[in-house]
Amino acid sequence: MIASGRVGRTLCLTDPDHPLVEPEALHVTKADAAQPLATGKGVKVAFWTDGIDVNNPEFVRPDGGRVVTAVRDFTGDGTREATGGGEGFGDAGAIAAQGTRAGSSTASPVPSPPPGAWPG
Repeated sequence: MIASGRVGRTLCLTDPDHPLVEPEALHVTKADAAQPLATGKGVKVAFWTDGIDVNNPEFVRPDGGRVVTAVRDFTGDGTREATGGGEGFGDAGAIAAQGTRAGSSTASPVPSPPPGAWPG
C-alpha cells in the first residue's frame, strides 16, 4: 500500500504478527462480518496436484487437525516422491492455508529488499 504518495515502510511487512492488509479489500469483502461465520468447517475441496507437503504448518489447524484429510497417488511414484510442484503447493495454500506464517521480502531473490523490510 502506498500511503500519501510515500514509498517505504508502508510497502513492507514490518511485524509478522500484524501483516499489512489493504483496508479497501477488507471493506469490499465484508471480511469482519464473515470471519466469525466462515470457519471452513465441513467444507470439502477435491484438488489434484503434485508437490504438496501435507505436513506443512500452514495445513495444520489451530486445534491440531489436518486440513488435508486424504492423499492418493495416481502416478505410482508414491506420495513422498520429490516433485517440482511449486504451482500446486501455491494453489493448495490459496485454498486451505491457515495463515499461521507471514513471508519476508528478505527471502526474495531480489538483491536488496526495500527500506523497512523486516529481517527473517
